Amino acid sequence: TIVITLFCSNFLGDFQVRWLRVTGKYVPTKALRGEDVTIPCLLSGVPIPLNLEKLSVVWTLRLQNGTEREVYGFRSSHHTPLRPGSHMYDKDLQQGNASLSIPNIQITDEGNYRCFVIFTPDSGSATSTLQVSVKPQMALSHDQQIEDGITGSVRCEVSNFYPEAVKIRWVKSSKSNSRNSPWDKDVCFTTPLGNSDGTFNETSVLTVEPTTDAEPGDVLFCIVSHRSLEEEMTLNVTMT
Repeated sequence: TIVITLFCSNFLGDFQVRWLRVTGKYVPTKALRGEDVTIPCLLSGVPIPLNLEKLSVVWTLRLQNGTEREVYGFRSSHHTPLRPGSHMYDKDLQQGNASLSIPNIQITDEGNYRCFVIFTPDSGSATSTLQVSVKPQMALSHDQQIEDGITGSVRCEVSNFYPEAVKIRWVKSSKSNSRNSPWDKDVCFTTPLGNSDGTFNETSVLTVEPTTDAEPGDVLFCIVSHRSLEEEMTLNVTMT
């Protein structure tokens, strides 16, 4: 009788065969475009320092459209960085650290990274997610003069942001009663438009009926929320 023991674990995206354990990161790694990031991949259950002649590490990236490509390889003690600038170091690998460092992150680097490890005769893998964001730029413009009986408009232009999901809202601060109130009437939005670098633009236009909607001294705020922002961005215009 031959008994084969197979030990598997599915914890924090890990997959383990025999005693080798490969650990990634449960929550996404978040970065702004242009930053340097390190995607974790840690090995345990193996003798330290590792014999690099027995070690192979392959990093692959799966994009949102489902395509997958290799971005880094370590085989036969040789490094092959297919993503320019990416690197791992022998001294880290010997200590069981197969994390991948990537400089100058771009939108095209976003996706699910898989660290597949062979430490002869064992193998295992872990998956980590990288989220890349680009902070929006804002500009506020309005009619030179909004006169009695003439409808005017205020435009809030939000540009060069990623990902596409963005929230634009308006608030009016009334001079007469010192109260802030949301303004969601007579507001329209453009469909997000893509740029060649993968970012997006969107514009919100607020229509103002003089005397009925706003009075001199009232302040109109355009407020933007986006994944890339720790705090909301705000621009305002005072009605004259």
